[in-house]
Amino acid sequence: GFEGSTFPPAGWTVTDPLANGQVWQLNDPEGQQNQTGGSGNFADINSDFYGSGSSQDTSLVTPALNLSTAAAPYLTFNNNYNASPFFPQVGDVDVSKDGGTTWTNVWHHTGDAVPGPDLETVQLPTAANQANVKVRFHFTATFGFWWMVDNVTVLKSSNCVKVPGGLVEGNVSDLTTSAPINGAKVTSNDKPADNGTTVATPDDPANPDGYYWLFSSLTGSHPFTATKSL
Repeated sequence: GFEGSTFPPAGWTVTDPLANGQVWQLNDPEGQQNQTGGSGNFADINSDFYGSGSSQDTSLVTPALNLSTAAAPYLTFNNNYNASPFFPQVGDVDVSKDGGTTWTNVWHHTGDAVPGPDLETVQLPTAANQANVKVRFHFTATFGFWWMVDNVTVLKSSNCVKVPGGLVEGNVSDLTTSAPINGAKVTSNDKPADNGTTVATPDDPANPDGYYWLFSSLTGSHPFTATKSL
């Protein structure tokens, strides 16, 4: 939860291979609030803060974890990964079963943002029944944006995690001709990570083409936007 005043927390490590001090820290240097869906303090690396002439390469690494009795371990964390395809940036979550000697990637994003508030769930199959496991959050950028992480949790069994939300479904059609539009992207304005693409429905004559359904992690009334080039 990163609620203590000491960072990194006891047992955790922060790497700085570029030796420039531009590393994971507690909270945001630009004074932004926690945007992960968590509350209070959070771990943050903010490339935007350091400016156009700077690059970052830093990892936030958990303590060693004994998962020798875990048949299907998984990781959850609250997340706000802000990125743009026009600025070089990579956010990786990697897992090691040998205490950090070698790493396997389990979560990878570049210019594709995963904005918060967001709860990520990541399976860790290579860590099953291993006694010396570490997880790291590895960020590299050159004048990119930022990554906020909170409430990092590793669990021993990947039972279903109940996520609040519901289904949104409908059809997209041309406003003038009423013709269905396939291949349109339907996105939640308030949570862009919740999106889907319209498709044809050849197997269901009762349902027109241009059909979409998606999971919305937000409930209540929220706007959605449908877009397609040309």
